[in-house]
Amino acid sequence: MEIKTPQGRLGLKVEITALHPYCGSRPPWLLIEGLDIRGGDTVCVPLAKYGEAADREKLSNAETFFILCAVGSDKLTLRTDTVLIITLRATSMNTHFEERDFAPWVDAGQLRISRLISLKNAAEEVVARLNGTPFGDHLEELGRSPEGILEFAMTNIFQHGIVVGKKWPASTFAPIPANAARKMVISASGENLSHLGEREPLYTGLSTTQQTINEFVRYGKGVSGSI
Repeated sequence: MEIKTPQGRLGLKVEITALHPYCGSRPPWLLIEGLDIRGGDTVCVPLAKYGEAADREKLSNAETFFILCAVGSDKLTLRTDTVLIITLRATSMNTHFEERDFAPWVDAGQLRISRLISLKNAAEEVVARLNGTPFGDHLEELGRSPEGILEFAMTNIFQHGIVVGKKWPASTFAPIPANAARKMVISASGENLSHLGEREPLYTGLSTTQQTINEFVRYGKGVSGSI
């Protein structure tokens, strides 16, 4: 994880405060503590490692796995075939605390980690990357307007990818069932998911991962004119 400090930080502390799904142990887990950083400097904090089982018969949960680089979490082996959502909190003596949510995944044997991306921003990236393809042309035909195109893109990400949100009254992210998009309404902002005819959202903070975006774009480029 990369931390940029335009104003500098005194006594920086970074810890994992939440992990979904539950993996047998509960945070917080410490990553770094007591670090002073000058303004303008960038610090990279190790968050996770990726490994493959030398003896796959002894690793019951997965053939490949993540290990978190945090105090107290080193004995956890986390599945790579499960959506993991890691919440980090950074605090220091001279700034307000910050919380960010990240998702690790494996791409071509390499560990990747990215922040969660809002569903609307994900739809905008998908539309841009599929521009000029039969799938992109179909989105434009169905949407008929910039807003409509994004709406169809968000719905299709829901149907073909993984979208997470905070289900009331929870304060942490969790994956939303794919069929929820067929039974509920996504707000124009792409932030909330509500039952038809209801004002109060059931899910807030709709987001997805860079992995989902990349896989959806590959899917879109592989179809020929219809969804």
